[in-house]
Amino acid sequence: MFCLRMYCVLAVAILPLSGVIRSANSQPAPVHDDYTARVQSIFDGRCIACHSCYNAPCQLSLQSHSGLARGATKLNIYDGSRPTSVAPSRLDIDGHSVPDWRAKGFFDVVGGTEPPRTLLMQLVSLRARHPTLQPKKPVAESNFCPADSDTAELVSRRAPEIGMPYGLPPLSRAEIEVLGEWIARGAPGPSEETVASRRVVPPELQAQIGDWEAFLNGSTPRERLMARYLYEHLFLAHLYFTSESAARPPVFFRLAHV
Repeated sequence: MFCLRMYCVLAVAILPLSGVIRSANSQPAPVHDDYTARVQSIFDGRCIACHSCYNAPCQLSLQSHSGLARGATKLNIYDGSRPTSVAPSRLDIDGHSVPDWRAKGFFDVVGGTEPPRTLLMQLVSLRARHPTLQPKKPVAESNFCPADSDTAELVSRRAPEIGMPYGLPPLSRAEIEVLGEWIARGAPGPSEETVASRRVVPPELQAQIGDWEAFLNGSTPRERLMARYLYEHLFLAHLYFTSESAARPPVFFRLAHV
C-alpha cells in the first residue's frame, strides 16, 4: 500500500499515519525547545551540506536528532569495488530505534556526558585547533570513520586535517560551547511539544492526501503497475501542494510503501 508521509528535514521520526509528520520548517520551534533552537540550528548552518544525504560521510546524518541517535558506520554504501549489494540503512525506515542501528553496525557519536571524549566533539574541536589546515584528499577518498574516541585521538595526531567541518572554517567558540553543554546534559532531542506539533496535518490538505492515496492504491493490475512505477521514480522526491495557504511555508511529503 502506498501513502503520502510528511517529509521533514528535521523530523525525529517517520510516523505511520496517513497524516504523517509536520515539517519542522513550517512553524517556529517552541520557546523552550533548546535542541531545535540552539543545537539543530548549528547543524543546519554548518553540517548538513555534507551530513544529510544517503552518501553522507560515515552515513552520519545531522539533519535530525534521529540521525544523531543512529550514529555513524564504517560501511561505505557507495563502494564501487563491492561485488555484492548490502542491506539498506535508510533513516526511520530500515531501523526505528538505537538498538536497531547498533545491530546494523552503527556506533554512537554523542554518547556519554564527557563532551571531550565524544566523537562529535573530538572532530569539531580538532578543526578548531587547526583552522587553516587543508585536506590532502577529496572527501570521498578520506572517508575516515572512527568507532571510538581512542581511535579518533590516534588518527587525529597523524592526520589533523580531518577535523570537522572538513576543509571549512571551524565552528565558533560559542557554537562549540553550545554543543558541549548539550552533550553534557545527555544530548536530549526536541521537546515533546515540538514532536507533537510535527504530527499535525493541515486540515485543508487531508482531502488531497486522501485523493492521491486512493489514486495510488487501485486494485487492478494496471493501477498497481502504474503506482509501482511512480513510486520507484518519486520516492526520493519531496512533494508539496501548490494550493496551500500563502501565509504558511509549504509542508513537504514523500511517497512511502507501507
